[in-house]
Amino acid sequence: MEAHARDHDGWMHRLEDEYDFLMRRAEFRLAGGFREQARQDYLKAASLSPQSAPPHVGLGVVALHTHHLQEAQTAFETAFRLDAVSSRALCGLAIVRHRRGQSQAAMHMYRRCLELDGDNMAGLLGLFELSAADGRFDDVRRFLKQYLVRRPDDIAVMLCLAAVHLNEEQFGAAREVLADILIVDPRNAAASALAEELDHMRINHELERARRMYPMPSG
Repeated sequence: MEAHARDHDGWMHRLEDEYDFLMRRAEFRLAGGFREQARQDYLKAASLSPQSAPPHVGLGVVALHTHHLQEAQTAFETAFRLDAVSSRALCGLAIVRHRRGQSQAAMHMYRRCLELDGDNMAGLLGLFELSAADGRFDDVRRFLKQYLVRRPDDIAVMLCLAAVHLNEEQFGAAREVLADILIVDPRNAAASALAEELDHMRINHELERARRMYPMPSG
């Protein structure tokens, strides 16, 4: 009986090792562009651990890369059914809705995924893109700021926040964010150009204000 238990434990341990190996290899293959090989690894991992959500998330990501939206939706829905707090599954479903032009449903899912995991970069950028198209930035501003509390040197997100401030004509706040970017990366061309433009706007505004306050005598 004891020997049987040891054999069972050893078999389970080998299965876990194989699952972990397949998941790591699938991620590596997907990053390298070997999508079909990654898909096969995710399928094998899913068969080894039928109640695990991550292999189905991986299958969904592969399907997104190959533009098979229905296949991606099915995979992400399976992952979400297995793990109702999977931010990656929710983000995947949001991306599917986004690509289908279902903006409101996509925004709702992006928000939910970011409430589960504020570090989900795909969710953050997806919500930013939809907010920019809609001209409503309240939600995305909150999530951008929350993200930057944890990762204060992420220049891509800092630029998004600066863009939000610019769109809302909060020029002082935008200039502060751009100054922070230039501390992290003094050669950042986008931040330098925007900061220069804002400074130029401020100088022109101050000159115009001075002219109104102290008009030059005519003739």
